[in-house]
Formats: sequence, C-alpha cells, structure tokens
Amino acid sequence: MTLAINLFFEKVRSYLELMKLRLAWLVAFSGAFGYSLAVEKVNWPSLLLFILAAFSITGAANIINQIIEKDLDKLMKRTQNRPLPSGRVSVNEATMFALVLFAFATFIFLTEFNVRACALAILSTILYGFVY
Repeated sequence: MTLAINLFFEKVRSYLELMKLRLAWLVAFSGAFGYSLAVEKVNWPSLLLFILAAFSITGAANIINQIIEKDLDKLMKRTQNRPLPSGRVSVNEATMFALVLFAFATFIFLTEFNVRACALAILSTILYGFVY
C-alpha cells in the first residue's frame, strides 16, 4: 500500500511540476489583483473562481508549451529532468491533463464571467502555449 501511495504522490508532483505551479499561481494572483482593482466591492466567491480559472488556464498553457518543446528539453541539462523529457509523464497524459484544465477554465470564464474573459483566456493560451 505504501508503494502505491508513494507512486500516486510522485505522479501528482509531476503533474504540478508540469503545470509550473509557482508561475501559474503568480499569474492567477496577479490577475486577481487586477480583478480586485477593477471592482468597487470584491465578490469573494467570484474572485476565488477567477483565481481557480486563471490558475487552470495558465497551467494548461504551460503544459502545451512543454509538450511542444519536450524534444528540445531532452537536450538541455537544465530542462532534461522535467516530467515529459524524463518520462515521468507521457505526452498522452500531459495532453489529457492540459485539455481538462483548459476546458475547466474556459467553462468558468464563460459561465461565471463573460465571453470577453473567456476569449482572452483562450488567446493567452494560444500565445503562450503555441507561439512563445
């Protein structure tokens, strides 16, 4: 049982690393700061949903970028131990995780905020994930 638990937590750590956890939180909280400045009174449930959606969309973009760059990452000492080049996460697993995060975030932006917020989230994912 202990081995199974250790493997589970190792996989979770790999997924969080794939999302670039610190970068995703930084982007989410930067956006939350902007959200807080834009409203007269903060709606805390909406703010929490915004943070969750921003974190998820940023994680999806980070994963897409790493999928595209996995072969280059294998060649560089600094990046060769990332989850994809090291084989800790497969491309299929990463793709599915990115799709789930993307769908979750766009659903929140569309249903809880507006089409413009959703479109900007999609655009930022395309720009970071595929262009950058």
